[in-house]
Amino acid sequence: MKASNDVLSNQPRKGDMSPATSLKTKSKSILFKFTILSISLILVTGTSISPALPYMAKTLGVTSESSINLLATVPQVFVLIFLLLSPSISHAIGIKKAIILGLCCIAISGIGPLVSNLYWLILISRMLLGAGMGMFNSLAITIINRFYDDGEESTMLGYRGACEQVGATVATLLVGFLLTFGWHVAFLIYFLAIPIAILFWKVIPELPEPEEPMNEARGKLSVRTYFTPGTIALFLLVFVIVMVNILVLLQIPRIAIAQHIMSAQSSSVAVSIATLGGFLGGVAFGRIYRRLHGYTLPAFLMLYVVGLMMLYFASNPAMLIIASFVAGFCAATTICGFNMIVQLVPAKAQAGANTMLLVGCNIGSFLSTYGIALSQKIMGDTATAPIVFFAIVLAVFAVVSAVIVRKTKVRF
Repeated sequence: MKASNDVLSNQPRKGDMSPATSLKTKSKSILFKFTILSISLILVTGTSISPALPYMAKTLGVTSESSINLLATVPQVFVLIFLLLSPSISHAIGIKKAIILGLCCIAISGIGPLVSNLYWLILISRMLLGAGMGMFNSLAITIINRFYDDGEESTMLGYRGACEQVGATVATLLVGFLLTFGWHVAFLIYFLAIPIAILFWKVIPELPEPEEPMNEARGKLSVRTYFTPGTIALFLLVFVIVMVNILVLLQIPRIAIAQHIMSAQSSSVAVSIATLGGFLGGVAFGRIYRRLHGYTLPAFLMLYVVGLMMLYFASNPAMLIIASFVAGFCAATTICGFNMIVQLVPAKAQAGANTMLLVGCNIGSFLSTYGIALSQKIMGDTATAPIVFFAIVLAVFAVVSAVIVRKTKVRF
């Protein structure tokens, strides 16, 4: 049974409106949906301050390039740590309070770099930023699972992915503008978490613990609840898809140069088109899911294979740009994993299950360069070798997923 049905299934008394019905009514409003999606705008802004790093190196007196780069990458370590802690935190204080606490951590993380030139204080601030993001990364998905179901849930999950793209792009542009006033001022972007936190506090109610069906076991959730053949398969799916997403962005300039299609500078257009494709894929995901349901996954995977093969055969700028768009559009395949896993675990386990998939996404992102190296070792040391290798992998995934969706008793 869908988690949102569990939360919202109480029937109102005659002449009265139950809290569950009230929540369901509120969840349909534009303001309610915008508020839920707004928290995702700031979730992937950890590296948005990268343009400020050269200026920071001069002011801070840090000569080690790795020490400066650490300021951009250290948030990801703490995102992963607090991703794992997030289910426990939300269980202890509630989902709403956990999200607001995470947003407050993000806002506070901007104070140190804004007022100080101390490297260690800025480093701690960046750690706090990662902790705040990790605290509600999975919860941004869980609240959608709780308030929406079926096609509307898929649409909201797609919009959520698109909001991450928009937030990262806007934050990077804002940093570029604010750098004209000094690198300290660039960290004001994290103060955007304050109005988001206030809006979330005002609009979104605390989510009650979902009631499980009477025939489901009560008590603590076991490890077996999360690690089933289905959830492990989805973990592997998002792991590989995110690895391929990163790989595509890294290989587009290399293919452009190796195939003499365009210069490295000009290839940035193709990379931008791929990013745009990812945004549009997120926006369109809900509409596609309403038509294809469980077959959305194999359809996206096969389209991804087509996009990768187009990249492999690209011989001119137009073909490279079209291939980049198709491959970028299919980055939304990860949404299938989050959309399907809610059918495989009890409602109370959704936050932990989403965390599990997000850990898979983070590991896939981190290991993407190793994936490129492995594929080139197997297929040959060329720019297109990783493209062919992972096209084969995704084709296998597509066939297997189509068979599973057809034969499974679970209705996706």
